[in-house]
Amino acid sequence: MEVLRWLVPLLALIAIVVVGGRALLSLRSSRRSEQPLICTACGAQTDTPQTKTRGLFAIEIVLWLALVIPGLLYSLWRQTTRQTVCPTCGSATLILANSPDGRKLAARFSGERAEGSEPQSYEPARYTDTFGRFIVRSG
Repeated sequence: MEVLRWLVPLLALIAIVVVGGRALLSLRSSRRSEQPLICTACGAQTDTPQTKTRGLFAIEIVLWLALVIPGLLYSLWRQTTRQTVCPTCGSATLILANSPDGRKLAARFSGERAEGSEPQSYEPARYTDTFGRFIVRSG
């Protein structure tokens, strides 16, 4: 019973910190980019890229509830592997649209769209691994 006296408030504090941190990070990730970006995979231009975090939030919660140190390490790993991705195709190959390479890509993709009547929709190729999980490959 003595353990429950400090364990329950500790778990409640950890849950508040994790949920609050996730809420703050989601607010931060919805901000507009200072400069427009272009995707090298699909040619989409955006000023509001999405962020993608590796790992699962459910695993993070389980590790925090089981032990504090593994939960902390997993949370740090998830936050350090966060990537800015294209909202159209999900590729992490965004570059500045105002850069020389970005202007070349914009000209190339606008030329391809001018030849066709409508922009082609992006459909990634799907493969399965040995366990039957889908692997999405762009290109």
